[in-house]
Amino acid sequence: MKYSLNPHIFVFGKTINKSKISISFLSYLLRGKQNILIDTVPDRAAEAYIQDIESVLPVSQIDALSLNHSEEDHSGALQAVLDRHPNLPYTARRLRKNASRKNIRQLISALSSTVKA
Repeated sequence: MKYSLNPHIFVFGKTINKSKISISFLSYLLRGKQNILIDTVPDRAAEAYIQDIESVLPVSQIDALSLNHSEEDHSGALQAVLDRHPNLPYTARRLRKNASRKNIRQLISALSSTVKA
């Protein structure tokens, strides 16, 4: 799955639909003077994930990767990304359960109003 929120923000991910619930694993690419990737997806979706990123820009043009935490749902495709960009700087930090979504929304909001092509 890939879609654009605007010309500078792309969302990549995988959705698993169960009978009573849908679970989404999302990653965000913020494009501008620097290209920042936030999170990855589970490893089992890594190949499609890389193809989706590469349809926007080569993985080698990503300047940094930020992982909200190191568990598989946020960092499973890290190795696939690093295989294509071995020197990519990345960070991972554990946040309170609801803080990561709030922080991503705030970051996207801030970047949306300041990023220039």
